[in-house]
Amino acid sequence: MTKKCTMTGLVAFLLVAVVGSHHDDVREGMAKQLLIRYPSVKTTARAIGDESKAKVEKASGRKLDLPGGNVEVFEAGDAIAAFSELKENGKSIFVGVAISPQKKMILSAQAFDESGKVLSSYAPFFVQFARMPYGNPLVFYVPTERLKSLIEKSEGKEKEAGDLKAVIKMYGAMRMTDFLWPMIKNEAGRNEKGAAAKATDLAAIIGGLADIAGGATFLDAAQARQMKDSAVKTQAGLEQLAKMIDGGQFDDAKKLIKDFRPTRCDQCHAACEKIFYKKAYATGMSAAYFYVGHDVLPLAGEKGELSQNLADAVKKTILLLLEAK
Repeated sequence: MTKKCTMTGLVAFLLVAVVGSHHDDVREGMAKQLLIRYPSVKTTARAIGDESKAKVEKASGRKLDLPGGNVEVFEAGDAIAAFSELKENGKSIFVGVAISPQKKMILSAQAFDESGKVLSSYAPFFVQFARMPYGNPLVFYVPTERLKSLIEKSEGKEKEAGDLKAVIKMYGAMRMTDFLWPMIKNEAGRNEKGAAAKATDLAAIIGGLADIAGGATFLDAAQARQMKDSAVKTQAGLEQLAKMIDGGQFDDAKKLIKDFRPTRCDQCHAACEKIFYKKAYATGMSAAYFYVGHDVLPLAGEKGELSQNLADAVKKTILLLLEAK
């Protein structure tokens, strides 16, 4: 689905607020690429107090390195951007994130090398963050460790394990759908065969929901059956769509896409969506964990450590942008 990344062996992670050795014009150039739709970009140094620093560290699970207690923020219209730094074999990788606080949305994310050049091998990973709502900031501050704890409980033998597994799988599947489905529609609309691989990936994700329907005790028999039947039907439809696209049958694929949600997805949403939201709230489940394998897709061919470091950098940078004053 994505281009294989050849960079491995990240040996350190730190967040850099103002990089003294990194030329101002290089940083500004990177910011302009993140904020390319805006005519001008302004640079400011915003303070991060001790309380804000502690909040960011708790939510991200990472220690902050903030020289002078400031973070360098780039402003353009209603958007703001900042950078985090990853160290790989002694070289710096700068992860830039631009957000719109008004829309509570990530506008763009990208990785750059020390010269300010976009690292194209990472580009497929960052596509999933573009135009992603980060939602209620209070939800966004829920630590990733909370999710890890819930996943561990869901693998146990306690009574609530099946319910937890169902909620976690559903949240993750819907997040992946929010990312993959628009890409499938757009690429198929442009007659691009690359959409076939994405449809195949999404089919496997949705198909997995059929297996957990029976373990959710908060669903009655009719609801569990509806969820399972809908998952099976949707998986089959996505597999059919992938074959159409791969075979160049784009007119048929576009027709199937147009009719897809009302004929497949809506039945399950109508029967189960509110129930899942209610159960998720009761179990402490939230959104925007940025956890690889749950609500973030890894780079193809990568075991997950690098992808998780990149995801952590994105989340931490957003947290800093929300806290910087």
